[in-house]
Amino acid sequence: MINYDYILQDFPFVKAAWAKQIDDDMDLARIADSALQNKIADLSVQPEYVSKLWAWLENKKVKIIARFYAENIKKNTENNISLLTENINACFKQGADGVQVFIKKNDVSVFADQLCLIRDDLFFNKTLSIGLNLSDLYTADLKSLFISLKKIKADSLLLVLTKDEGDKSDFVGRVYGILSSWDDEFYGALHFVIGDNSVRVEQVIRLVQKVRPELLQKIRFFMS
Repeated sequence: MINYDYILQDFPFVKAAWAKQIDDDMDLARIADSALQNKIADLSVQPEYVSKLWAWLENKKVKIIARFYAENIKKNTENNISLLTENINACFKQGADGVQVFIKKNDVSVFADQLCLIRDDLFFNKTLSIGLNLSDLYTADLKSLFISLKKIKADSLLLVLTKDEGDKSDFVGRVYGILSSWDDEFYGALHFVIGDNSVRVEQVIRLVQKVRPELLQKIRFFMS
């Protein structure tokens, strides 16, 4: 695991972990131990590993977050949402404290319309994070996005940089645009999956301090 104390020494509360390749139970044990040793508050894993991790992390301060990828939401919407909610509920019963649902930008409103009907019951005492590809978001998308996030009572917006192309990715400009357009009535957090890149982490922190300082305590970086 990356040395958070070195890179994030001034802002230790923003650290979160993203478990990638898991080959066996020994890997899971190492991940659980590393999360505890590094004082990680949130640990993102694939759903199938939730129950075993919970056995090691029960009653600890590490929250297990299961990640789901929702595709083709608009096609057979009700069936897709029903299957997704069943899988999410199963993860909660196995020990997950919350979920990250990665979704296409154009599907967010449909997803919110469907899930809002059962949101409070399904996510009682659990968290919901909506993950989007940062490179797909433009200023014109943000008003409707925040409307959907509020409707679904999302606990956080998670921005993913799937491929870092340096200056070509316009990373700083996109993050600045989102912070500048942040809806004051959306009280959720802002999370990132931007790789193990200390430069990007620092860029986000400086932008938040300048544009939306009230969000600083709600920033999280999921790093491997």
